[in-house]
Amino acid sequence: MSQVARQRKKRSRYEIVLEVLENCQNGAKKTWVMYRANLSYDLTTEYLSDLVKRGLIENRDGLYYITDKGRQLLELLKVW
Repeated sequence: MSQVARQRKKRSRYEIVLEVLENCQNGAKKTWVMYRANLSYDLTTEYLSDLVKRGLIENRDGLYYITDKGRQLLELLKVW
């Protein structure tokens, strides 16, 4: 195993949610979220659908936007 692979830290679910919510603050396409949060397509789809289901983001005209509930969670995650 290379030294770079050993140094790579696995992100927690909360860290990924934080990144996704941050990326959706001004509206973001799925591919933008995928690249900015460094996720696979399948993981991006999973996180976005889960966050929509929980009312933390919403999909309007192909863009994902953070909701008020999502903003509250984002502020809590930033302090955590």
